[in-house]
Amino acid sequence: MTLVVVSSLWVQIRAAPAFREKAVIPSFLRVDPHIAHFETFLRKDLDGLHSLLLVLGSRRPASPWLRWGPGDTIGLFLTKTSDPDRVWEITIASSGRDFTLEVECADSSSVVWSRTIGDYGTPSDSIKTYFDLSSKQLLRRIEFAPLGVRQILSVDEDLYFLLYPSALPFLHRTETLFARIIGDEPVVVTRSETKDLLTLFSRASIPDVERYQGGLEALPQSSPKEFARARPDWARRTTRPAMVELNEEIGPSQILGDRLWFGKTFYDGEGHSGVGGFGYFDPQKKHFIEFSPPEIWRWSASALLVEQDVVWIGRFRRPEGEERSGGLLQYNLVSGKVSEFRVGSVIRQIKRWEGKLYIASDGGLYVMDEHGRIDRYVFEPSLDGETAAFRCDQ
Repeated sequence: MTLVVVSSLWVQIRAAPAFREKAVIPSFLRVDPHIAHFETFLRKDLDGLHSLLLVLGSRRPASPWLRWGPGDTIGLFLTKTSDPDRVWEITIASSGRDFTLEVECADSSSVVWSRTIGDYGTPSDSIKTYFDLSSKQLLRRIEFAPLGVRQILSVDEDLYFLLYPSALPFLHRTETLFARIIGDEPVVVTRSETKDLLTLFSRASIPDVERYQGGLEALPQSSPKEFARARPDWARRTTRPAMVELNEEIGPSQILGDRLWFGKTFYDGEGHSGVGGFGYFDPQKKHFIEFSPPEIWRWSASALLVEQDVVWIGRFRRPEGEERSGGLLQYNLVSGKVSEFRVGSVIRQIKRWEGKLYIASDGGLYVMDEHGRIDRYVFEPSLDGETAAFRCDQ
């Protein structure tokens, strides 16, 4: 317990046990002398000399999530790594609405956090704060519509990406943006370079299941017994698994030879559910072959890429409310080995290009190299306000 004097007023401070940045407390109390609870949600070393701090001050005890609402104040600070009492305030702000925050990216010149609204986690606008490490000054604070990558398309010898706003308040945006790979990194292209791209992307967006000419039959549903075995999470919520309405459908699809490969998708809420899996339709036998390792039982498939001996699956949840990412799954068709990779946003498309795996997602572009290392790129305002691509460090 620490006592701090502000304007001759004694204020009792109750900080979380792990909170050690006591030097930032006066900044909060200048904004609201009734703030009594503090918690650090980001502590990041920048250059060995300075650390970046994102601290929440609140009148109420901290929750497991970074909630920023009425009565809460969020502060961004720089501190001297060797002397935590040496603190520089970059910006501090209160909120008039209840948001849940998540730190998306942070480096030596900026920090970005996303905002969601309500119990369903509906995306809102994000905030990017630029600062100067040398002068310890705020340069600019920008609220912007977060952009995801909807599609990937190779045109001649170039790889292009269709960008789209993923926050509901900004879905009215009419401008269409594209990016492409230049060297090894994505770059937002100018309007003069986008001629005919929208038409090409529109044609490429037709699902392979609609193009397929192999006499596709209806997808078989999992049995109540299979559902009860694969979904113990649902079994805990209902004593009658047979009463759950299964709604498994063909989701992402890929034509390979005369077969249609697919990933299953299903609504997972309000008495509806399913068992995740993937496989192919054999047109000769008029039969579905399915694979359903335990790692995909609870998930729908949002994206699919079938290579020679490997299937890549984007996993996601379709509950009542916003969709949620389950990351990337790799299944070896020869050995049956399953590997999982963290991708924090819902995956929309997976494409192999020049030896790398490009993953389009609601949170930007993920790129996996031949060693399994994943880099994330986001499309955000630059300091001058123009949309640009940035490597995202967390």
